Amino acid sequence: MMRRLILLSLFISIAGCASAPAVPRVAGAYGDLGKAKLVLADDSRGAAADFTRAIELDPGNAPLYVLRGMSYRNLGDRQAAEADFKRAVSLDSGLEKAVRPFMP
Repeated sequence: MMRRLILLSLFISIAGCASAPAVPRVAGAYGDLGKAKLVLADDSRGAAADFTRAIELDPGNAPLYVLRGMSYRNLGDRQAAEADFKRAVSLDSGLEKAVRPFMP
């Protein structure tokens, strides 16, 4: 029940942000929804879709690539995961240590 309430509140926040002119704010809402799906709902496919939408809105946000990479890894798509981890590191070299355990 609690998971449903959290997902509902995140969905409402996205709906409220959809008309907002601040793209990073909308991207952040999609990122938050993706995190909730990844962690709370165990929905890696849905999380990957939300992270993809967030990345489309904010392509320079390196942590979004890490999160989508984790989603892809959970889905068994190691090639897509590795590509996202590499992209994250190319945007922010400080993430290299964080993604190293997930790289082949």
